[in-house]
Amino acid sequence: MKTIRTIRTITKKPWVTPPTPATTPAMIQAFWHQLFREQTNYVILEWLRGFGNVAYADPDISPFIVRLYHDVPDDPRVAYLSIVGSHVQWRLGTKDIGHAHCPLVTDPAQLACLDGLFWWHTVTLEERKKKIGRPTLAHRRAIDWIRQQSHYVNRTNA
Repeated sequence: MKTIRTIRTITKKPWVTPPTPATTPAMIQAFWHQLFREQTNYVILEWLRGFGNVAYADPDISPFIVRLYHDVPDDPRVAYLSIVGSHVQWRLGTKDIGHAHCPLVTDPAQLACLDGLFWWHTVTLEERKKKIGRPTLAHRRAIDWIRQQSHYVNRTNA
C-alpha cells in the first residue's frame, strides 16, 4: 500500500518552457553575413569526420535555414537550424523528410551538442586556436554525441 501511495504522490515537473538553444539569432545572422561575404552556400570543417562537418545555407533564400549534415551521401542524418519568430529552433531528421516535417529537438544534451557543432562553423580561425574551455568542450561533446546518439534519427522515424 505504501508503494502505491508513494507512486501517486510523485509528479514530474513539467517544463514551463522547453530548453532553449545556446545559439542566438545574432549568431545565425553572423553566419549569414559570413556566407554572403564569401559568396558561398556552405562551410566544411575538414577536421571533423562525421555528422555536422558541413553547414549549408542559401543566403539568398528566406527564411534562412542552416542545414548541418555529413558530406558522405550514405549518411541521411541532418539537423536544421532556423529562427521562428524570435526563437531559435533545432530540428533533427533525415534529408528526405525536409525541414518542415522533422521533429523539434528538446533534449538539453542534444541541444548542447548541436549548438557546439554550429559554434565551430561560426568562430574565426583565431578563436579556434585559443586554448579556452569552450572549444575543447564543444568539440568533445560533439564527437561524443555523434558516437553515442547516431541511432537517434533512426529511432524517431521508426
